Amino acid sequence: MPSAASKAAEILIDRLHDPGAAQEIVALVCGGLAIPEAVAEITFSTFRRSAFTTQKHYGTRAAALKGALYLAQGHAARIHWLQGDLLAVSLTDDPQFLRHAAAVAGVVASQRPDQAFVDLLQAFYSVHEAADEAAFGLGLVLLAQALGSRERPEALALFQDSRHWFRNASINSEDRADAGLFFATVGVLVDFANGTAIAEVQDGLKAVEQRLFDYLSIHLVEDHRPPDQSWIGLRTTEAAHWAALALKLTELAGSLARDAWLEGIRVIEEQLFHILSASRTIFRRATDGGIEAITGPTIQTAFIKEKSRLAMLDEWLASKARSPWYEQAKGFRGQVQTQLEGAITRQAFDAAGAPSTLAASATLEGPSATDRLELHEAIAGVEREFSLHDTDPIVEELLHSMIAKLSKNEDFRGQLPARNLFIQILLITLKFVAKCDNAQSGEAKYLFTEATDKPLEAAIEADYITAIRLSSLSRLCTRQPQEVGGGRADVQFAYKGYTLITECKRSFDDLTNTQALIQFGGQLVAYQVSSVTFSALLILDLFPRGGSMQQFRDRVSVEEAAPFGKLHSFAVFRVQGHRRSPSDLKLKDTLIVPS
Repeated sequence: MPSAASKAAEILIDRLHDPGAAQEIVALVCGGLAIPEAVAEITFSTFRRSAFTTQKHYGTRAAALKGALYLAQGHAARIHWLQGDLLAVSLTDDPQFLRHAAAVAGVVASQRPDQAFVDLLQAFYSVHEAADEAAFGLGLVLLAQALGSRERPEALALFQDSRHWFRNASINSEDRADAGLFFATVGVLVDFANGTAIAEVQDGLKAVEQRLFDYLSIHLVEDHRPPDQSWIGLRTTEAAHWAALALKLTELAGSLARDAWLEGIRVIEEQLFHILSASRTIFRRATDGGIEAITGPTIQTAFIKEKSRLAMLDEWLASKARSPWYEQAKGFRGQVQTQLEGAITRQAFDAAGAPSTLAASATLEGPSATDRLELHEAIAGVEREFSLHDTDPIVEELLHSMIAKLSKNEDFRGQLPARNLFIQILLITLKFVAKCDNAQSGEAKYLFTEATDKPLEAAIEADYITAIRLSSLSRLCTRQPQEVGGGRADVQFAYKGYTLITECKRSFDDLTNTQALIQFGGQLVAYQVSSVTFSALLILDLFPRGGSMQQFRDRVSVEEAAPFGKLHSFAVFRVQGHRRSPSDLKLKDTLIVPS
């Protein structure tokens, strides 16, 4: 039989009609008011009944629904009852109440993912008044799924999908600082995972800081009410956690972008490990999940590229066995080591399944295992930067043949930093030529001039420099430096004391790559006189070929010459000018009949 207290609570809540009074009572309940279990049970049932009594004011019903949610937290049976009530809500109900129902459905679904609730939120999204809450709820559901994922592709896709719904929530309401904050913070996470430039990550943090200020100015207003401990109220804590993650990610991105760490221990302990264990340290989850899955490879790659960081980590491991981060550090170091060893000992069937450029680097003759690893890393870094694994097989084939021919050059074999730099230059230049080949007249007008026009080589040089500026080589590149071999070069790359030149020229004659080298190669030999014996030549080919162009393979190669008896290697790239739109081309203008 119900106690007097239970009966009193039931009568009080049942007779509530004033929304303000209902909200005050629920605020006390959600603030942690001590309620005996027997009273809590009847109070939960009464809140449920009030929430779904359509004759009551939507404000009273919304408050009762929130009270029922709070009392259901941690009670499986109550959660199931509340889920059933929400699934039974009709879209013809009061739209203002549906907005609150969508908010509760969203937090319940994020705690206990269920496809039926995802479908319910999709249905609520079709109601104008409830659209922003439904979108926010869908974002929370996807975020929870992403946090629980252990696979990078799946986690990354879920994080990106959640951003889509947070953006929709912002669009559907002018006052969604919470949605804007989650959109910005998840954006920083995704940008970091994708290796976005540090400047863009830092811009993302500025947006997070502004959104966090807007959000907290609304939700942390001091009044007489105790803190809201319901799942809805705990959004503020979760938002702060995401903002903290964005800050740590931005700090770490800045550290990884620097060649040297002045405060290595602080970077390791206060940035690196907070991210590598964010699920447990920031979000208090029991296991690692989506955050680690998408950020781990990016961080591991940064350590592989800069060996001094590995040495620093090894020193830390040697002296910090009692640190709470020790096991985390040891696990991370093992993952990096696995990547390093895998690059050296990759079996033939693994290489066949990997991007073919990496496979080629693993099978080159001449370099030692260590040298192959350096080469492998250089290619892998550029492939990540430019998504070269998505490039067509012809580009891959050309790159392999160029590397193979260059391996005969003594400096290419022996000067590892210069070799790694040149491979990156080859990759970027191949991508640039392919881009030019597929460009339309509107984006590359100098390639679509009339046969009587004579565009300057400065046009292709400027276009090429733009491609370099958007790449990982941006900080290593200088345009038209003076005092290079006694003159002024077009594009110079400098790295660890080595310099490499890409010279841009134009040609009006029908030249093969070998003939082009004879015409322009002397200049490159002079530019490289005090550095390594390989360089690149980029030619704007202005010989008219009926508005068409030769096949890619016929315009890219590695050529050799031996001035003063010393072997020099030249990567030659020709970009065709005087082109016409494909719809204007005639096959007869390009046919060569065999004799």
